Amino acid sequence: MISGTTLHLTTAGLLGVALDTIIRSSAGTIAAPVGIHLALPGPAALLPTDWARLTTPCAAATTA
Repeated sequence: MISGTTLHLTTAGLLGVALDTIIRSSAGTIAAPVGIHLALPGPAALLPTDWARLTTPCAAATTA
């Protein structure tokens, strides 16, 4: 669980840095990762149960 959290935060940080380099706008750099984190759980819920457990750790705890 701790390694998953570390991986998630590291990936989110690298995504923010990459978007900052591409977008070059403070508001866009903040809004893009927040939008991605809010938009991805919806489509992830449509995945088969086995995939959803791998992609969303919280779903594994609630569906087990």
